[in-house]
Amino acid sequence: MKIDVRKPGTRELLFFFCLFLFSITLILKTNQGRGIFTWQSQIWSDKAGYYMYLPATFLYHFDTSKCPEGIDQKTGYGFTVDRKNNTITTQYFYGVSLLVSPFFLSAHAISKISGQDELGGFSQIFQMFSKIAGVFYLVLGLFFFKKFLRNYFKESLQYFIILVTFLGTNLFYYAIEDGLMSHVYSFFAISLFLYAMKEFLMDPTRYRYFLLMSVAFGLMFVIRPTNCLLGIAFLFWDATGRKEIMARLRLIFLPKHLFPLLGIMFLFMLPQMIYWKMAHGTFIYLKYGEKFVNWNNPKLLEVWFSTLNGLFPWSPVVLLFFIAMLFMIMKRINNGILILLFFLLISYMAAAYRYWYFGCGYGHRAFVEFYPIFCIPFGFLTEKIFASRGSIGKIIFSLLVLFLIYMNIGLTLHADKCNFNSTWDWNQYSRSLHQIHLYPGATPRFTFKNDFENGALCNGDKLTDLISNSRNWCAVLDKDQETCCEHTAYVWDFGGQFPKFVNVRLSVRKVKSGPVNAFLVCSFEKNDSVHILQMQRLDPFVRDSISWHTVFKTFRVPDGLPGEARLKVYVWNKERSSFFVDDLYIRYE
Repeated sequence: MKIDVRKPGTRELLFFFCLFLFSITLILKTNQGRGIFTWQSQIWSDKAGYYMYLPATFLYHFDTSKCPEGIDQKTGYGFTVDRKNNTITTQYFYGVSLLVSPFFLSAHAISKISGQDELGGFSQIFQMFSKIAGVFYLVLGLFFFKKFLRNYFKESLQYFIILVTFLGTNLFYYAIEDGLMSHVYSFFAISLFLYAMKEFLMDPTRYRYFLLMSVAFGLMFVIRPTNCLLGIAFLFWDATGRKEIMARLRLIFLPKHLFPLLGIMFLFMLPQMIYWKMAHGTFIYLKYGEKFVNWNNPKLLEVWFSTLNGLFPWSPVVLLFFIAMLFMIMKRINNGILILLFFLLISYMAAAYRYWYFGCGYGHRAFVEFYPIFCIPFGFLTEKIFASRGSIGKIIFSLLVLFLIYMNIGLTLHADKCNFNSTWDWNQYSRSLHQIHLYPGATPRFTFKNDFENGALCNGDKLTDLISNSRNWCAVLDKDQETCCEHTAYVWDFGGQFPKFVNVRLSVRKVKSGPVNAFLVCSFEKNDSVHILQMQRLDPFVRDSISWHTVFKTFRVPDGLPGEARLKVYVWNKERSSFFVDDLYIRYE
C-alpha cells in the first residue's frame, strides 16, 4: 500500500508515529540497568505516590495484608502503608493512575499469562509499561496541541513549534526520564482542553466540544488541581472586549452547560473522595496547600535563574518564550498580556512553595504542563522573523534555536534524575555544560556547595527553617545528630585533575554559650577503612551564640590514593551538642 505523504492527515499521523518511535527508543536506551527498587527507577518517591492507586485497587483491594512487606520503603515512601489501621495513604490525586490504568492492566495481563512475579505491581514489566504510558500521553498531547496551533499558524510553523517545545524544554525530560510524574499527563489534559475550548468558542452550537472541554477540565483537576487555573482562559482567550467576556460568562452559566460541567467534575472527584473517606475518614482532605508558605517572600529569582532547577538555566529556550511574550504585547497581538500574566502567576505560586525548586528533577517542573500556551508567543515571534526580508536574522535565529535544543537534550541525557546543585552553584553548572562540550577551556575547578536548600544534598541531615545564615534552611545538630553535612568525592571524580588540598568553609551558630566540642573532619578512606583522618575543632572559631561564625580549614590530600579512594568531609558532633550549621563550601585545589 502506497502512502501519500502529500495529504495533510497522512503527514500528521506519520509525524506523530515517528515521534512515538523516537521517544520509545530513547527511554529504552536511557533507562537500561536502573533496577526496580532504586531511586533511579521509574516508580519511585513522588511517582510511586501517583501510581499507588493502581496496585492498591487491582492487586491489594486496599487490604494492607496483601501488600508486599516494606513496599512503601522500597519505593521511596511516595505512599505509606499503615498495617495497624489498614490504610494506604498518598498525598497525590489519582488522575495519573486513571490515565495509566490501561497500561497497568496490560502489564498485569501479560504477567499473569507469562507467569512472572508481579512484585506487588512493581516488577520490570510494570516499570516499562508506565514509561510507555508517559510517551503515549506525550504524543497524544502534542497531537491535540497541533490541532490547537492550526488556529494561529501555518502547518510548517506548527511542526516547528511542536519540535521546539518538546526537544528544547524540560518536557523532554519528563517524557523520557520521569514519565510517571504528573507533568506529561497534565500537558496532555491541558492541550486537550485548549483544543476543545477553541473549537467550542468558534461555534457554541457544537455541544460535543463543550463536553470534551469539560472532560479535559475534570482530568486537569484530578491530575494536579493547580492545572485548573488555566480555566480562566475560557473567559479571556481571544476575547476582543468586555462584552465578549461577559457573554462567555453567561454562556458557561446556562443550565445546559453549567449542570453537565458540574456533573462531570463530580464524577471525576467521586473516586478521589471515596479514597479520602477510606484513608482519612473524611470526603474532603486537602493538605497540599499547606506547603505554600512563602507568599510574602516568594523566591522568584531562584525559580527563574537558580542553578538548582531554575527555569531558564536548564530550559533556556523558555527564555525565548518569555521574550516573545513581551513581543506580543509590544505588537498588541491578542492574548499577549493574558499569557504573560499567567506566566507570572505560575511563577509566583512556584516561588511561594516551601520547596521552591520542587525537589528532584530537571529544570523547574511547575511550568511544564503550561507550555501549550507559553509557547504561543514564540510562534508569533518566529513567524515575524521568517516573514522579514533579510536572511541574516533568520539564520541567527535558527542557529540559536538549534543550539538551545542541543543544550537541552545534552543536559537531559547527562542528568542524574536529581539535581544535586545548591541554589547558586555556577561552578557545578559550568561542569554540566563542560560535559556536553559547551564550556570553553579546561574543566572548571571541582567545588561543592551546600546551602541546605536542596534536600537531595542533605543525606538525612536534620533541617530547620526557623533560623538560617542564608535563605531559608540550615542543618541542626543535637543529641540525636552525631554527624552532619557529609560530602564524599572519589579520586576518579576529578578526571586527572587530582587535588593537593581540600579547602572547607562553613557557617556555625551555637544554641547556648559554652564549647560545642565538635569537629570539622576530612577523612581519606579506602577498602572500607580510614586511611588518614584530619580534624579541626569548631570552638576556636565559634565565640558566642549571638551570631553566625565562619569556620575554615585547609586539609592536605595525601599522595598516591587509588581511584576508588574516598575523600569525605563532614561535621562530627562528638559530645552531641546543640548547634546549627549552614553554607558549606568545599574547594579542591
